Amino acid sequence: MTDTRVVRRLLRWTAVAVAIVAIIDPAWISSRHGRLLVSVVAADPRDPEVAALVARVASALGVSTTVIAAPLPAADATVIVGDRLPDAALLSAAPIVAVVQGGDAPRIAIESMELPRSATLDATVSVIASMRWFAAAGRNVEVTLSVGGVVVDRISRRAKSADERVDVVLSAVAGDTGVLPLRVEARVAGGTGAGVSADGAVQVRGARYAILFYDARPSFASTFVRRAVERDARFAVTARTITSRTASVDAGAPPARIDDAASLAAYDVVVVGAPGELGATAVAALDVYLRNRGGSVLLLLDERNSPPVERLTGTGDWRAASGQVGVVKRVGGASVLRTTSVVWPAVLPWGASVIAVGDSGRPVVWKSPVGAGQVVVSGALDAWRFRDPASSAFERFWLDQIADAAANAPAPIAISAPSVAAPTARLTVAVDLRDAALRVRPGGGAQSLRVSVSAKLARLDGPDAVAGVPTDLRLWPTGSVGHFEASVYAPLQPGNYSIDVESGSARASAPLVVRADASAATPSANAMLEAWVTGHGGSVIPVNNLGRLAAAVRVAAKATPRAEPWYPMRSAWWLVLFAVALSAEWWLRRRTGLA
Repeated sequence: MTDTRVVRRLLRWTAVAVAIVAIIDPAWISSRHGRLLVSVVAADPRDPEVAALVARVASALGVSTTVIAAPLPAADATVIVGDRLPDAALLSAAPIVAVVQGGDAPRIAIESMELPRSATLDATVSVIASMRWFAAAGRNVEVTLSVGGVVVDRISRRAKSADERVDVVLSAVAGDTGVLPLRVEARVAGGTGAGVSADGAVQVRGARYAILFYDARPSFASTFVRRAVERDARFAVTARTITSRTASVDAGAPPARIDDAASLAAYDVVVVGAPGELGATAVAALDVYLRNRGGSVLLLLDERNSPPVERLTGTGDWRAASGQVGVVKRVGGASVLRTTSVVWPAVLPWGASVIAVGDSGRPVVWKSPVGAGQVVVSGALDAWRFRDPASSAFERFWLDQIADAAANAPAPIAISAPSVAAPTARLTVAVDLRDAALRVRPGGGAQSLRVSVSAKLARLDGPDAVAGVPTDLRLWPTGSVGHFEASVYAPLQPGNYSIDVESGSARASAPLVVRADASAATPSANAMLEAWVTGHGGSVIPVNNLGRLAAAVRVAAKATPRAEPWYPMRSAWWLVLFAVALSAEWWLRRRTGLA
């Protein structure tokens, strides 16, 4: 009886306590995430695999989000499902998270292909293919370069990870003048797919690059670089070495004076030995040559700069080191110089880029833009002493630098157009006239400028080439001085074509290869999707890692916990406890015979 009385009292006071606390209705402050409104957009709603993945994504987001399976610009975040960017996502200003399918099958994309617009006869044409492969870890990827269907270079790379970007360098020899059609192909060794390809073309010209060597006094550095360049068939070398105030040693027919900018315009590159001996007028002429001609000036330092040359280099604060033999390595390449004495700028000029670095990352060889041209500065003072090919790439290094500088010098006429196209594809041909575009206007006032320019499209092979009937292209001036454009359709018949442009005595040609299976280097769909998502503050989640999706959406939406009041007594479970306690107390009273 006593036990029953205790139980009845306990039940009664429990009900009373619940009632009193419910009347007070206390509030507790808690930190919690708000409910997010998330829009889930399918890249291809008609794809059943994508549709099934949308359902999995909605489930992975959890109950803490409100999921709308449609585009919603007002959503807190947008989740794209698939491997490409749907048009509906372009309307969203909210952060974007992408769920990519990926898949287990190896895939390759040639995202870009870098090659020169033109090359000289017998020159080595380097092609840099930027590639990306997926799901190929541990497998070999075979990359080939072919000319006219004949493979001329081949490289095999082992993929180190499931998603990897690699730059592959291939080369071909320009064995004949005209159009050099190139095709890069890549496939996973042992794979079942056909692989991918990208096409390009280079205009091979018989003319050589014009190089002027000018030594203000005899210079070992300039002498040995000049000897290497003279042995290379790509270059036509002219030189002058000042041996005294009244005497000089010439090779070819150099200009009588280097301080005459007009006489320098015929050269693609001017190499200056002992630049510290240049006078102010010579430096001023080189500055005009850089800005008006757009050529390149290579300064082979053998001591710290003199004040006049600072006008070209853009810096007067230099550091120097000497002692043991050190290594100067080309950035992103294998060419190596050896030297015991180097100079480098304390701070690189604005816009400068490093070509080769020495110990501790010192910028020993670098380049800087000056107007339309560029200045290349070498601070490897005694690299000429280490020319043994077994230990130094002295000759190869400078041949590459001078060839790159010459190739970047603008020609009197520059043609920009696709080098490969499918039949009847629409093309835009852009023509720039160097002298008109770079002409300096005295006093800065407006001046009229009269130029004449014409363009034709001619076939280089097949019956049309024999007939010799070119097609005229209509060039229209644009808002930029010296810039003209034409819009044309590619010829119906596949073959090798040439876009020929004339302006006064200047002539230029650009290659056009028309082939039915033409393919261009294109970033993978994943790459474009990643760029868009990253730019909108989101991230890319593989389909096999959906567990990270909810957290990634909250990070992208910048969801932060906020303080919210919580009223525990407003739960219906307290009413159940109250009713059960009163009912149990009443039942025990009736059982013991109490009213």
